[in-house]
Amino acid sequence: MRRSAVKTAIKKALTAVQQANREAALPLVRQAERAIARAALKGTLHKKNARRKISRLAKAAAKSSK
Repeated sequence: MRRSAVKTAIKKALTAVQQANREAALPLVRQAERAIARAALKGTLHKKNARRKISRLAKAAAKSSK
């Protein structure tokens, strides 16, 4: 998984979360989490960096759903 693909997936998910469109955001957040995890497995991202990105993404998604 390329770093640019991961960054694009994160950006799409965060944009959907910020627009408070929960139905559109949930699949994008899941897709971004999978992309980050895959990049960590391949060594593109450090595993702790990946965990941090996933955590921050989940936190933003949970905050917007309230």
